[in-house]
This record gives sequence, C-alpha cells and structure tokens, in this order.
Amino acid sequence: MDRLGSSRPKVYYDARSLALDGSAAVPHAKAVVADGEAVFVTSANRTDSAWAENIEVGVLARDHALATSVTAYFQGPIDGEVLKALPTE
Repeated sequence: MDRLGSSRPKVYYDARSLALDGSAAVPHAKAVVADGEAVFVTSANRTDSAWAENIEVGVLARDHALATSVTAYFQGPIDGEVLKALPTE
C-alpha cells in the first residue's frame, strides 16, 4: 500500500500543441480527477495574463458520476494517442 502522498498522478498533454508548423491545437480545459470521486475542472492557466487580465473560473466537485464522466471524456483522446502521458522521470 502506498504511503500518503507517495503515488504520482498520471499527467497527459496534447502532443498537437507542440507542432512547429503553426497548426498547433491549443487545449484549454484542465481537469483533475482524484480517487474517482473528486473532480476539479478549470480554464485557468499559469501565465501572467491569466493571473492579471483574464477572467478564469474553476469548479471542484465531489461526485462519483461526474468523476466517471470526466474520466471517460478524456479516455477517447488518450486511447487515440492524441493525449500523451507526460514522462514520469
């Protein structure tokens, strides 16, 4: 059994955002699902304009059905390799 805080989350990125030809997709939604129960969805970025100029919002919910739905929403792009796992090391 993992000690509290010893496991690392799976983090995914949209590989299309790295395109050098100007056709890059720009994913905007961010979501975190924890323990199949807690869901955090936000539009916020960690940029100067996001903090100083944009109106951003995020929602935290503790709802198993919503967590399952958000996980399923991203599973298709993960399975299709549009979203790639960030290397863990």
